[in-house]
Amino acid sequence: MNFVELITSSRGLLDRFSFDLYPDSLSEFTVKAAPLFSSIEDPEAAAAECLAKMQEYYGTLTRKELKELPFLDKQVMALFLGPAAKKQGETTQCFIEKLSAIWNETYPKNRFFPGDFDEIMKGFDANLLGIPMRKSR
Repeated sequence: MNFVELITSSRGLLDRFSFDLYPDSLSEFTVKAAPLFSSIEDPEAAAAECLAKMQEYYGTLTRKELKELPFLDKQVMALFLGPAAKKQGETTQCFIEKLSAIWNETYPKNRFFPGDFDEIMKGFDANLLGIPMRKSR
């Protein structure tokens, strides 16, 4: 499995993106990503290779698919790949930062920024007129 296969096969996790399910979904994703993360020796080269493979994959899609799938992949990268990489250490954190930078340079109208688990969990907090309706874990 490579990063493109990991990202595209993880789109289903977006259906389970909720306050209660996100921590388990992220854990599931992190387990799947661990072998790929441990194989990274040069974060910049790995990020460039990942983007090249993404572009190659996008070249095989229909126009209709191109309108939806890159957006879903960007969400997987921001909500799952980013937080998982940040938890793994300095090398994987550098990888996700490089991937985000070259993705944003390549697709300036479809930018992504790797998320952080705690910030994402805070984003689930509902407010009604400034009154918190639920507290984060």
